[in-house]
Amino acid sequence: MEKNVRGTDLTKSKESQVKAPNQRWMLHEFVVASLWMGEIPYYIGYSSMYNYWGFAEQIPQKVIVLNTEKNRMRKIGKISFRTMKISSKFSS
Repeated sequence: MEKNVRGTDLTKSKESQVKAPNQRWMLHEFVVASLWMGEIPYYIGYSSMYNYWGFAEQIPQKVIVLNTEKNRMRKIGKISFRTMKISSKFSS
């Protein structure tokens, strides 16, 4: 069972899951980022968003999450995340 940093079961929400080719349920990495950040203002940025919007064909190795509190790297399940702390004046 996958859990986020607050102990919430990440596998319970059917809305946040997609069917994988091997028939196992997986969370979308942006949903995992949302659950991890909780109430902290954040946005998905850099190569993660370039790929999402079709501006880059290369699939990023990590999801980049810019936020106002955390600056670290973490692996949740099989997804690597890089959080980057930015000034709150840039998050509005």
